[in-house]
Amino acid sequence: MLPMLTRQHVIPTEIPKMKVRNAAQVFSQRVSSIMAFLATQNILGDTAGDTAKFCLFFDKLFDSVNGNFDKVVDGKIYRTGVKILLITNCGKSL
Repeated sequence: MLPMLTRQHVIPTEIPKMKVRNAAQVFSQRVSSIMAFLATQNILGDTAGDTAKFCLFFDKLFDSVNGNFDKVVDGKIYRTGVKILLITNCGKSL
């Protein structure tokens, strides 16, 4: 399901320091979606749904900070420049 995730992504003692790429892969829309799905199927614990929302929040935050497009690309609205809409929508999702 998540072939891009390795031990270096999730085990604290193995996470390389100063590697934003690893954090971006963990806090991604794909991880969020799969975690939310597994939570609805009761495969993961009770708090997994909230953790999925948390991951999605950071995915949007990373996209907004790294975005250098002035139009929506690949359906990810937060890859464009940071706008007040980001703060409003992300606040609602948490």
